Amino acid sequence: MYYAICEGIPTSNGPPWRFFKFKTLKSMKSCKAVDEYAIVYNGEAPRQLEEFVSLQDLTAIWCSFGLEPKKFASHTHAANQIHELTRRKAVFYNSSKENQMPTSAEVITLDAPAAAKAETQTRPRFNKDAKIICIMEEPPIRVGTNRYRNMQIVMSCGTVGEALEQLRLLDKAPGGGVDIKIAINVGAIMLQE
Repeated sequence: MYYAICEGIPTSNGPPWRFFKFKTLKSMKSCKAVDEYAIVYNGEAPRQLEEFVSLQDLTAIWCSFGLEPKKFASHTHAANQIHELTRRKAVFYNSSKENQMPTSAEVITLDAPAAAKAETQTRPRFNKDAKIICIMEEPPIRVGTNRYRNMQIVMSCGTVGEALEQLRLLDKAPGGGVDIKIAINVGAIMLQE
């Protein structure tokens, strides 16, 4: 059994990581989620996690699921814990499901009663004068990603207004309130009104 720890869907409010399992490496080729940033290893040899993934990244994966931040006894212990988490959460990749998912360009029509019941999701709103208090020294997200960069900016700012201003100035993939919400959800910061 082979496992892949992949980044979550960037535009969703879902988990920051997705876990897939494959019977063979060849079957992994059709999965678009497995890219150059994915962590791929043989389930029969979870020591590969220890060899190729830093302790900091293993801890970040652990914390990003809202699990209690823990001091792992060793790098080996962290790799074993992440392997168990992956083993429990991994699902077999199904390419037909991915192809059947509606895209944002498709229009979905709803019956009038169903449309009335549908809840709208509002974007997060924050008091721009709220102070940002850092709980962690480093973002608990994989280094090198846009989310990591955005969370570093949020953690370096003193107020929400300053953070939003800095995030919107970014040339590539500007951030916003969602990045502050993610930082709060993973326990990297807290806001003080």
